Amino acid sequence: MGEGSHLDWLKSTIPLLLCVVPAAALLATVYIKRVRDAGSEAQMPLAFWPAALACCLCIFAIANLVFNLSEPFRVTWPLAGMVLSFIGVGLAFATPRGDREKLLGANVLLLIVSLATMVFSD
Repeated sequence: MGEGSHLDWLKSTIPLLLCVVPAAALLATVYIKRVRDAGSEAQMPLAFWPAALACCLCIFAIANLVFNLSEPFRVTWPLAGMVLSFIGVGLAFATPRGDREKLLGANVLLLIVSLATMVFSD
């Protein structure tokens, strides 16, 4: 084992975290605002759900990189993340003006991380 092999997972997860954390923060602000305004009957916009699923995929991908669980998941999650992000970008234009920018930003960040993972995978 080489000197840097212990930290190989770290160089792969930091770029993921740089896009996933802001996307999750944007989704959390939309969720908190909707729950605060409407209470327990809060209805999330349709663009929220593909972004939330893509965010969960990214979190599972980080766990997969850290624990080296599944090679097929490492290959297929960017494809699923791209599809979900494209759907979310399209649906973001159908949301009200206040949430549109946040949901569009979250979906674009998740699209960037999915594309980057596919293009720059080792």
